[in-house]
Amino acid sequence: MKNSHRESRTYISMFVPGFENIIENAIARRIGPIQAKQINSGMIVYMYGGSPQEIIDLDVVKNTFLCLQTFSDPVDFSKMVRQVSESRLNYPAQVMGIGRGHSFRVRYSYANQFHKVAAGVMKSAENKVSRDLCLTPNRVNPDLEFWYIIRSEKIGFYTFLLTRGTSSVKAGETKGKLTPELASLIIEWAQIPPNKTIMDPFAGYGGLADRLVSLNSFKRLFLFDIESEKIQGLYHQLGDKKNIVIKKQDARFLNSLTPESIDAVITDPPWGSYESIDVEQFYTETLIEILRVLKTHGKMILLVSERIDMDRIVFPFPLRLTNRTNTLVNGKKAIIYSYQKLPRTPNA
Repeated sequence: MKNSHRESRTYISMFVPGFENIIENAIARRIGPIQAKQINSGMIVYMYGGSPQEIIDLDVVKNTFLCLQTFSDPVDFSKMVRQVSESRLNYPAQVMGIGRGHSFRVRYSYANQFHKVAAGVMKSAENKVSRDLCLTPNRVNPDLEFWYIIRSEKIGFYTFLLTRGTSSVKAGETKGKLTPELASLIIEWAQIPPNKTIMDPFAGYGGLADRLVSLNSFKRLFLFDIESEKIQGLYHQLGDKKNIVIKKQDARFLNSLTPESIDAVITDPPWGSYESIDVEQFYTETLIEILRVLKTHGKMILLVSERIDMDRIVFPFPLRLTNRTNTLVNGKKAIIYSYQKLPRTPNA
């Protein structure tokens, strides 16, 4: 991605927690060099000199903000609003996309939760924006948003929202499907080498498959699911791709695959929250079949509920844990595991 070498500005991007060690490289791989100033749980502050549209289009972050002012030790929102009101700020109009007649609202986020402020504080914050930019307040359906943010790490920001990311289902998306941001981060974290044969035996609504196709980093992709409706959806999304095999098949009985034919498995198996299954038995039966088709030294990436005891389940199998990270899926605690299949010992 080209960096147009405009004036570098400070941006703040929010992402799914658990990927702090890869987020800087994940962003840089997509838009070019960035200078990370701070990385906290689910947040990166960085300098970037390219087009803001490149940041808006990022698939590994949720909300992204242009930073207008930083507070090293924020006490409360009233003090932050007062400091901003007394400051002479630089508003880069081209970055912000502000036009005549636009409306705005001011929001307040404390430790990732929206926060109410006193009427006087709200009025003062709105007056500052109206006075500086000739915009009209609209607290219900605005064109633009300005945010005051206080983090649990005791840092604060006054920002302009560039994107409108949301945790709810967006138009054209399917409830229950991994968000593009999370799926992209899982794939980035997995570090599967290019030109490999990959399998997702619980392909579901295609959250991981969509991002794998977008990255175009595989030789062949096998997508399986036991539900006809989901298979039909996968055909609709990806059925025209020659190097993708889509088939209705139980992950415990992968009869269409020969032994040691898959380089990597990346999948989000059932968590047992809604399905009537014995999770430990189901995972054990699934692992037996996955390891039959996975090549020796092949990689297996699993996204599972934090409640599932994977150490106990994988203990009998020739697997080595190479990495793991805790994350959140729709607010629920989860763990992503990376395993490598080991050669079987002669007496195994």
